[in-house]
Amino acid sequence: MRLEKKGGLSKNIILLSIIIIISLILIIFVFKSPLFQTEKEDSEATFDIDQILLKILLREREFGIRELRIMNIGEERIDINTKIEGENIKDILSISKDRLSINPGQTQILYLNFSAFELEEGKEYQPGIYIGKFVVSSGTYSKIIPIIVEIETRNVLFDLNINPTARDKRILQDTSTAIEVKIFNLQGIDPVNIDVEYYIKDLNDNTIISESETVVVKTQTSFFKTIHIPKNLKIGDYAFIAIAKYGNSVGTGSYLFEVIDKKPEEIGFFKGCKNNPFCSLMLFFVVVILFTIVLYGYLFYRYVYRGWKTAQRFIGYKERKIKEDKKDKKAKEKFTTKLY
Repeated sequence: MRLEKKGGLSKNIILLSIIIIISLILIIFVFKSPLFQTEKEDSEATFDIDQILLKILLREREFGIRELRIMNIGEERIDINTKIEGENIKDILSISKDRLSINPGQTQILYLNFSAFELEEGKEYQPGIYIGKFVVSSGTYSKIIPIIVEIETRNVLFDLNINPTARDKRILQDTSTAIEVKIFNLQGIDPVNIDVEYYIKDLNDNTIISESETVVVKTQTSFFKTIHIPKNLKIGDYAFIAIAKYGNSVGTGSYLFEVIDKKPEEIGFFKGCKNNPFCSLMLFFVVVILFTIVLYGYLFYRYVYRGWKTAQRFIGYKERKIKEDKKDKKAKEKFTTKLY
């Protein structure tokens, strides 16, 4: 005798599956909803640029030309405006056009002319590193490209190489990071004392941190420089600058990094819910559903599934007992037959 499994267990499993599927659909819908995105762009991107950093090394009385490609990725014709920001960069950098129009799908090239001197005015820029930014805008959409111009003396006796130890160029506020500085002696093999200056500057060429030291260099030397990011330093792009000076020789090196908020990035949904009552209500509803699923699963296992398993074991026991009773009865019948 076997007892068939009742339909209650199947119904419970189907009900639980339906609740889980509905909950997942609701969670995905809420997380993907544009109402709860952490960062909302003022407008959609209408153009793209092939450069994220404009960096060039010049010697005294030298100039260099770089190309910048701007592509219209929108569906309408756009007007592009460009602007150079930074007191010294404005004189060092000139562009072929400051305004242009681009049709959809087309790309136009801007020619950027970097010059360490101004021939007409008979002006030369002192060796060093100059920081600025190149702003490209169309309507309400804009992009900022950092500019780093390194100007060295024509005869460089000691050159620099900057190697960050961290793979990530982002540095948290109120933390420190190490940067490897390599100095090469290009003049000979005798040990020489050289002066090294360090700076941290923002994209407006403002000096945030500065210090200097004397380093002994034979053929080459390598050491780590630890920089500490102040707690109140604004988030954004900054440049670490190193300048090696010996007599009339000036060698340069630089590294661009980004300062980010120390507070960990929040999940977009929760950050977006901070000042949104409807979102907070939806979040509460999702939490209640998840809690209900967990509670239902526990109760299902505790009372239904375990009860069903207990019943199955009892049924198995009863079936075995019936079989044993039948065997005993047959044995008794055989024994009785032999006696008669």
